[in-house]
Amino acid sequence: MFRFHQSRLQLKEKLGKGRFGTVFPYQKDPQDRKWVVKRIRADDPDVLIASLPEVVLGFSCDHPRVVPVKGYFIEKDLDNVSYNIYMKLPRMKETLGNDFKERKRKNNSYQEQDIVQHFHSLVCGIEYLHSKKIYHGDVKPDNLLLDENNVLKIADVGIAKHVEDEDSYQTLPGQVGTYQYSAPEVLGEKATKETLPKADVWSIGVVILELCLFDFRMLNSSLPQEKLQNKLDELFRNLQGKYNSKLINLIERVLSLDPKKRPEIGEVRAELETNFSEILDEDLVHLGKSSLIQKETQPKTEVLNQHIKEISQQQEVERNQMKQKISQLELQQVEQKQQYESRIQVLLDQEAKNQQEFAQLEADLKAISHKLAGNDTTLRSYEEQIRSLQQAKASFEQKSKDLEKYIETTVKNQMKTYEDQIKALQKHQQQEEIKFDQERTKLLKECEPLQIKMREFENLKNVGAKREIFGEDYVRNLKKVVLQLDEKFNQWFEFQAHESKLVISVRRDRRTGLM
Repeated sequence: MFRFHQSRLQLKEKLGKGRFGTVFPYQKDPQDRKWVVKRIRADDPDVLIASLPEVVLGFSCDHPRVVPVKGYFIEKDLDNVSYNIYMKLPRMKETLGNDFKERKRKNNSYQEQDIVQHFHSLVCGIEYLHSKKIYHGDVKPDNLLLDENNVLKIADVGIAKHVEDEDSYQTLPGQVGTYQYSAPEVLGEKATKETLPKADVWSIGVVILELCLFDFRMLNSSLPQEKLQNKLDELFRNLQGKYNSKLINLIERVLSLDPKKRPEIGEVRAELETNFSEILDEDLVHLGKSSLIQKETQPKTEVLNQHIKEISQQQEVERNQMKQKISQLELQQVEQKQQYESRIQVLLDQEAKNQQEFAQLEADLKAISHKLAGNDTTLRSYEEQIRSLQQAKASFEQKSKDLEKYIETTVKNQMKTYEDQIKALQKHQQQEEIKFDQERTKLLKECEPLQIKMREFENLKNVGAKREIFGEDYVRNLKKVVLQLDEKFNQWFEFQAHESKLVISVRRDRRTGLM
């Protein structure tokens, strides 16, 4: 274990994410770029036990071409069910896969020296793992890291297989890695003593072939052997003339479909060191299977095994507690079942009662239906009458609309004409009245002397006296004036009567037009 500081874990800056965990910076300050932490989340103790091989295997490895686990820390999550495993690792620059993509973008292919050095680093690291009975099983560019000096190192042993004895081979499954890099013999097959190490050799050959041809994922190991061999022959032909013939020959043998013809990992390393010693890392060449490979790592594994044992014991305690909870839940379930059965019986009784009521309702409904059937004729008659009334109503409403329209147009115009006539007659009447008043005033003035004489004349008791005083001509003239006055008064009365008749006639015509 190591002293884990949560404050140094930069969760906002995610460096990478894979199937088995996420990588974050682990630093004291922004300038500290030495370490990273890989966090693996286990949802329950069983997943925790399954995730520990990566910790155990990585912690037990000590080789310059294998990324070591420098420390680990396990904590229980806040939910008291999940676990978080933190592994402290040295910080690398990038994966070989990302380097490949960047070179592809810039059209900057690998030189033969780069390919041979990566080939040798990969072979040495895998040979070291094989010496510890560890078989990687998922060698591919995304699981190979480059440090600041572009030195290749093997990482991600999360699905690696650790075989302690011969019997362990019988319990291992076949291919669980990426099928484009898996050997044909392990696809869906059980692992054997021969297939595990030779499968890693095949995966190495696929990675090196991709670097040479500067292309990704060209092979599909699930193809029939004849088609797969034809594809390999085509790719090998593309290598001719581009690289050293010894390198091409070695790649062809590494990618042999028959695992028996495929060289051992140690043979591949020896051949590379023999043919390309001038461009290889001398320290790595001399390392071989030295004391560094044989270095005792038992204390580390004992600590981890003890930790696994403690977790297993804790898991057993939790399982016993869970069994007790399950027993209690089963008892509660029995009680609840009895309560539910009692409730169900009550509901069944209620349903039977409801069925009886429903049957009675159906009988009542049928009786009502019969009554309604007898009233259908009457109902249709009423409906016809209603339709007739509705039609009559519609006709009356139409006539009303027509009458309103007629009144709005014709009658209103007539009323206006009549009103104009009445106004004209009233005006004429006023003018005649003024004229008559003027003539009457004139006559009255003319008659004032006559009236005086008339009064004097009337005061006389006999006609003879009147004639003696006024003379015969005067009396005749006076009678003539009186007749004129009578005629004027009669004309005025006739005019008034005529005007009244006109007004009455106009008003009568107006009332007749409104009817």
